[in-house]
Amino acid sequence: MGRHDPGPSRQSDTPTSRGRIAAWAAFDWGSAAFNTVIVMFIFTPYLTGRVGAGMPDGVPQGLLGWMMGLGGVLVFLLAPVIGVWADTPQRRRIALGTLTTLVVLVATAMSLVREDNRYLWLGLGLYCAGSVFNELAQVPYNATLHGLTTSANASRVSGLGLAAAYIGGVVVLLICYLGFISGDGPTRGLFHIPAADGYDVRVSALLAAAWFAVFALPLVLSRPVADPEDPPPTSPGFFGVYRELWRDLVEQWHMDRRIIYFLGASAIFRDGMVAMFALTPVIANGVFHLSGADITLFGVAGNVMAAAG
Repeated sequence: MGRHDPGPSRQSDTPTSRGRIAAWAAFDWGSAAFNTVIVMFIFTPYLTGRVGAGMPDGVPQGLLGWMMGLGGVLVFLLAPVIGVWADTPQRRRIALGTLTTLVVLVATAMSLVREDNRYLWLGLGLYCAGSVFNELAQVPYNATLHGLTTSANASRVSGLGLAAAYIGGVVVLLICYLGFISGDGPTRGLFHIPAADGYDVRVSALLAAAWFAVFALPLVLSRPVADPEDPPPTSPGFFGVYRELWRDLVEQWHMDRRIIYFLGASAIFRDGMVAMFALTPVIANGVFHLSGADITLFGVAGNVMAAAG
């Protein structure tokens, strides 16, 4: 969340239907399930706490940090390739559909991670893969904004999607809390999900997968909108992408190097935010011994404040 960039005024001046804008915002509403349930407030503390129980203190948390770092490197290497390849509406649609499907499949597979430290590496691998696919999916998703808005309303539509993500995160966390996680007995929530073997969290992962799949469908299945300012399709090859990227950076450096400074600072800032969001629930669980239910409520409160902002 917090990824949208309306960019310079290269949007078409042809207004787009409210239905398409609603489908675009619905994708953010759906992706919030993966961000809140998996990356932040439910699966991650389960992985380092309950799954990693019995291991030396700090080992599961340290391994999670290494996997986060690996995921960040992979996104750094692959995002330019996705961005250059998905340079037409049809390619953006293919990339978005493929990456979204991979996120949903990974989230579904997370329901197999049992409350046993022998499953820690499986959980960490799925976490890394899902995080990478989810971040890469944002590349074609954010690029579709240019074809959906005009230069006058781009920021408003971008803010709508961002707010939808935070509100969607609140809703899905409340469903997980009330339905699967609340309570201290052998069964949890209104649906009396067994707490043993991590079923409360594993069912939450299934809900996150289904939530994302359902709300991503309207955008993934919609007919691509042509942007008159889209460049012609190119196929520079894997390494050619980085040559193009380097040429663009050198050109921008000579034109106005403040843009390069901004991009570097933005990357560091965003990575810091991702680390903070992902590790805060882990610290809350491991250091302050908050329960999974308390961490979920903490996530609800944080998302409510963010949505209001």
